[in-house]
Amino acid sequence: QMIHIHHKIVLWANEDYLVLEPLAVLGQSLVFNKNTQEITQSRSPLATLSGGVQESREVFGIIGIIKLHAGKYLILITERSFVCTIDSAKIYRIDDIALYPCFPSSLLSEAQKNDKTCIGFLKNLLTGRDFYFSYQFDLSTSLQKRLHKRNYNPNLPLHQRFDPRFFWNSTILEDLSKLHLHEWILPLMRGSVQSHMILLKDILFDFILISRRSRFRAGTRYNTRGVDLEGNVANYVETEQLLMSNGKLNSFVQVRGSIPLLWEQKGIQFTPKPVISRNTADNTKGFSLHFGEDLERYQRICVVNLLDHKGDENQLREAFETHINQLKDDRLTYYSFYFHEVCKNNQFSRVSILLDEIEPELNFVGYLRAVKPSKTTPIVPQTFQNGIFRTNCLDCLDRTNLVQSKIATQVLRRQLKELMGSKPPSQDDYTLVERLLKEAWANNGDVLSKQYAGTGALKADFTRTGKQRKIGVMKDGVNSLSRYFINNFVDDMRQASIDLFLGRPVETIDLTSVQKRSEDPEERDLQEHRLRHAAALLMSRFLHDETIVQAWPINAVNKLNKEKPRVLVLTDRNLYRAKYNDKEDKLDRTKRISLDTLTSVAKGTTPFPSLQIYFSSSSGSSAIGSRRKEKAASKRYSSSTYEDDDLPEGTSGSHIKEKRKMNYYKAPEHYPFDSAVELVDEIISSITEARSTLLKKPLDIVEEKAPFRRSAAVLSPSAVKHRSQKPKEPKEGHRSNFDPSDPWSAW
Repeated sequence: QMIHIHHKIVLWANEDYLVLEPLAVLGQSLVFNKNTQEITQSRSPLATLSGGVQESREVFGIIGIIKLHAGKYLILITERSFVCTIDSAKIYRIDDIALYPCFPSSLLSEAQKNDKTCIGFLKNLLTGRDFYFSYQFDLSTSLQKRLHKRNYNPNLPLHQRFDPRFFWNSTILEDLSKLHLHEWILPLMRGSVQSHMILLKDILFDFILISRRSRFRAGTRYNTRGVDLEGNVANYVETEQLLMSNGKLNSFVQVRGSIPLLWEQKGIQFTPKPVISRNTADNTKGFSLHFGEDLERYQRICVVNLLDHKGDENQLREAFETHINQLKDDRLTYYSFYFHEVCKNNQFSRVSILLDEIEPELNFVGYLRAVKPSKTTPIVPQTFQNGIFRTNCLDCLDRTNLVQSKIATQVLRRQLKELMGSKPPSQDDYTLVERLLKEAWANNGDVLSKQYAGTGALKADFTRTGKQRKIGVMKDGVNSLSRYFINNFVDDMRQASIDLFLGRPVETIDLTSVQKRSEDPEERDLQEHRLRHAAALLMSRFLHDETIVQAWPINAVNKLNKEKPRVLVLTDRNLYRAKYNDKEDKLDRTKRISLDTLTSVAKGTTPFPSLQIYFSSSSGSSAIGSRRKEKAASKRYSSSTYEDDDLPEGTSGSHIKEKRKMNYYKAPEHYPFDSAVELVDEIISSITEARSTLLKKPLDIVEEKAPFRRSAAVLSPSAVKHRSQKPKEPKEGHRSNFDPSDPWSAW
């Protein structure tokens, strides 16, 4: 007999009990005794609440029971949204949740303060609008697997049919599972579900795109990379594309996943260098287990590797290919496509070269075809999909999503032609459907990217429209900068949320460290705001034919040793320094230094990591502003030697005679020492690499062990004149910048 999960429930709560009463069907209520920690069933729930009712509300299902510091909490769905219908079953998305303590209030103590942090983490995770459920339909399993009668029993309770890889709340439902309370166990899937209806030549089509994220080795971008020793890889997602019409059903499945080797990327750099474990035995074990399990599951795998053939990604690509060759399995085919080289300058349409290469494999793999003669009859398979495409890049996000969307488009064209039969689709029909497909895959990429990297996908503009517009390039640049902040200041909190939800004991999570890592959220948010908006304004106003490489928050230091928050933006030809006006959302001052005028970079290590950037004549540096302001400043400062730090807004250093130019920078104050060192190293290495790429010449790098001092060549004559004099004592009541521990601070 089919077991129906309760979907309309009333919660009754008081000091001693939590009672869940099903409304839609007759059944026993679920009773949580706060004093004894027992879970029982009762047919007279109100009799249990003899002490009165303190709260009652409608809820839509149990997510699980989680143990925090103070005790166990019951997690309930309090708000949901209808998404679509699949096979006559409704699919919902979680919008809001609530946690109720399963222990008496007398036990509340200091522990509950820590629990508030954990509850906040869990709420942020579960209300991200990417957890889906159904009371009847198995969202975790592809149509092809459901039609394999040997491996799938549709008569089992829903949670026992659910694919363990995608059953996100399985661990926190164990208390109910042990009591065989099948009608209360509601499995959740994390990922994306989209549904669209298409009308072509009076034929109605249902298009559904489902992405299922694995809970094994789940986490955030730089916290989870590669494979573990059980063969689970980071960012593993199975995506199924369904097209249905008049009882005919087509399904096509693809997967993505991190490179199945033991590797990581650590540090606060914009793009940390991948580091592969040297333990050959562990790498071989994880690699073999991963492909062994997927080959057993999908029978055949076509690997599409989009990693670079040069630079930091190349070592991963070579190691990947070495292990594939060592596996020696005929069921595994491999294609390597140098995406960034073939599609450089935003020529993403050249992915067609890859599609031509893999066409023989695409013909062999095919897709599932099935029929359902009527609503009451079972689905009958006609042909099965003979394997899958496994696509990866470094993050398995942007390049991967674009290529997967292109493969899906090729398959959809074939499916349409078959399903429309005697009414073959016209070019206008294909255009209409492909426009919808692009939108769906772009949305899919955004959701998966937010889950793993914290922002929407890059290259989404091309996936969505088929063109890489200027606004798309700008959005990619801003999203890249957002990822930088999220990876360094927010990811630890997001990782802790995932670990908690998946059942990791709360005692093993260092909440103090997580909070410290993201301390001073106001400063963090302000830095991200400046970086995002300054870069966006730069790209919209000045970077018409330049490619943004990286960007950093930084403090510029003037000759009085005052630190001013700035944003450094590096392109393929110039280095920009911008001052962002938070109140008016504009750039008050923007300075441009041409990379071909850079002469050297000095790195300071004491007392705090810092750097000085030297460049040649004043022709290499200019402030971007009005010509009138530049001329006025030229007359005013023509007799002195100054840096642009000292010039008014819009003033250009190109009108002033100078012997030498130098900019002095430090990491923002909220950076710990080690993070500041990494930031300075990252800026130096990026500038050096960009300049070498442009000019094919190395840049001199000097490391200073002593604290930086400004040289006379870059100080104004008045400052040079008084350099050796003892600083004057400030007058009474006068504010001074003089620091007795640093006699140079007065200058």
